[in-house]
Amino acid sequence: MTTLTTFDDTTIRMPWTPFGTEDIVVRPVLGILYRLALGAMAGAWVPRFLRYERTGRAAIRLHLPALVFPAMWAFYRKLWVTGGIMAALPFGLAALLVWMDPALADSPTAWLVCVVAVIWGLPGMMAALAADSLLYRRVKLEVRAAEAASERTDVVADLLRARRHTAPDAAFAIGGAMLLLLSLVTVPELSVFHEQRVVRANVAASIAAAAPLQRQVEAHWNLTGSIPRRPDYEVVESQRGAMFLDTINVSPANGRVRIALGAAAGAVAGKTLLLAPTVDAEQRFHWQCIPVDVPARFLPPDCRNA
Repeated sequence: MTTLTTFDDTTIRMPWTPFGTEDIVVRPVLGILYRLALGAMAGAWVPRFLRYERTGRAAIRLHLPALVFPAMWAFYRKLWVTGGIMAALPFGLAALLVWMDPALADSPTAWLVCVVAVIWGLPGMMAALAADSLLYRRVKLEVRAAEAASERTDVVADLLRARRHTAPDAAFAIGGAMLLLLSLVTVPELSVFHEQRVVRANVAASIAAAAPLQRQVEAHWNLTGSIPRRPDYEVVESQRGAMFLDTINVSPANGRVRIALGAAAGAVAGKTLLLAPTVDAEQRFHWQCIPVDVPARFLPPDCRNA
């Protein structure tokens, strides 16, 4: 007589099926119980969960709602621990970014992309890839608990039907509070760091705009051994960083390029820095950036490490 081998409490295995294969027969009633335990969008999830029953494991796939709003999705699906982690994670990652700020790229655009990717993208990707497994585990545990309460399928179905399968109120309330707190606490602090990078980029562009004058000083010194008396300042106007300058001039005494920053430079408007030339024994020029009154937090790396 043919007998059936029990695989676990939700599936059965035919005696001719070797262990380690995926030919597992799922109890037909399990699809109905999963549908009752899922509630919203059960039609999309149940076939997937039944495949997981046959394979014995949940697949990794991208779940879009969890990707965009990880904490809200988790609370909506009554995954309370996951929701709490997803709600707290952006604040922890923001604090980490603040701590790592000096080591991050100076480019404002690259920095902004990094912030969005870390604070929003990383938790979202984690939740999106784990969504199927998390929800499958929750539903499977609920079905097992209901079946443990009664041997009658109709009673089990009633127990599952009587439960709230989703928590939209909690999702919108807690998720909304998290977004509000993130915008009130984290965004202003990160905006300060972003503004510093914007100003640093403006200062760096201003220094780059002085490059034609530096080349004139070098060429004139190599040719005559003196500083040019009438540098061609018009070449600076064609440089991208010229918009951040108020005035720029070359000292006829020592060749120092004096850069006065204009209003377009932002928080350093009205401040000054110098580019001072030195000549080594082999007659090679070296330029040193001297921040006269520009705060260190607004200096590009070349000036900061001078």
